[in-house]
Amino acid sequence: MEVVREEDVIRRLSSISNAMRGGVLPLGLDDAAALELRGTYVVNVDTVSEGSDLLPGMTLRQLARKIVVQTFSDIAAKGAKPAYFLISLCLPRKARKEDIDEIALGLDCGLSEVSGLLIGGDVDSSQEIIMTGVGIGLCDRQPIPRGGARPGDVIAVTGYFGLTWLGYRVVVGRLSPPKDLREDAIRSVYEPKAAISEGALLGMVSGVHACADSSDGLYKTLHSISLASRVKIVVEELPIEDRLREYLLDMGLDLVEAAFYGGEEFHLVVAVDPKSFPTLASEFKKRGLKLMKIGQVAEGSGVFLRTPAGLVRLREGGWDAVRDELQR
Repeated sequence: MEVVREEDVIRRLSSISNAMRGGVLPLGLDDAAALELRGTYVVNVDTVSEGSDLLPGMTLRQLARKIVVQTFSDIAAKGAKPAYFLISLCLPRKARKEDIDEIALGLDCGLSEVSGLLIGGDVDSSQEIIMTGVGIGLCDRQPIPRGGARPGDVIAVTGYFGLTWLGYRVVVGRLSPPKDLREDAIRSVYEPKAAISEGALLGMVSGVHACADSSDGLYKTLHSISLASRVKIVVEELPIEDRLREYLLDMGLDLVEAAFYGGEEFHLVVAVDPKSFPTLASEFKKRGLKLMKIGQVAEGSGVFLRTPAGLVRLREGGWDAVRDELQR
């Protein structure tokens, strides 16, 4: 088998359509990237590995696309627009040129979706494929904090929850829903979407007090906002799509479990001034985007669900526990 050399990898990655051309230090010809920056930039780092993240049936192209998506999801949550991307790629000796092509195509696909440019990175060896992405995004205004929620704020989300909870169980053979739901659930796991347009819009308006991406699960995200803001969050409506709700109920599965304790949905969870929310939700709708109210912020601490029997404090849990359970 032909050995893949470092210069081969650098040459291939430098050739993708979403790689920066020109610049202060041209990509692939220097040991560092150089940028002339003005304004406020948000930087985020994320990692995926072959052993932990390459699920049964998932391709290297999909995994490479995913590292771009999840890296910029946190940037979108700050109200920033994707700008630049760096990749640290660790490869085993058994890596083939076909693998490098798949990774390059996946990175290119992800960067096309988020409108970002590859500006550099690093290549090293390891026991398995590991990809670490560094995303850089530009804020038109101040970044949206996680800890700015205030009593009286509306809690809203940019998408429905529970589909990836189902998708991971489909992938490992635990559940087998009808074909259309099955395909969408698997796609949500293999090809997640980041709320890039939603984040950019949130970053341009007033009245948005707090925001975080939901990659760790809805409960964990709400809990993090609650802790950072020192407030209580009351969820009044589960953000579950009707067809998924019907399937879960038919199977006797827990709606609360699916909605709150999945993970990697990459929707945004936002706290908005109640006076600003109607106008903002209308602006989202005009652009074909979702911003759905699910609850409100109150004085106190913790995350609660309003039920017919009253308020119930939600137990702790999130994506880490789900991944551990599914890997057993």
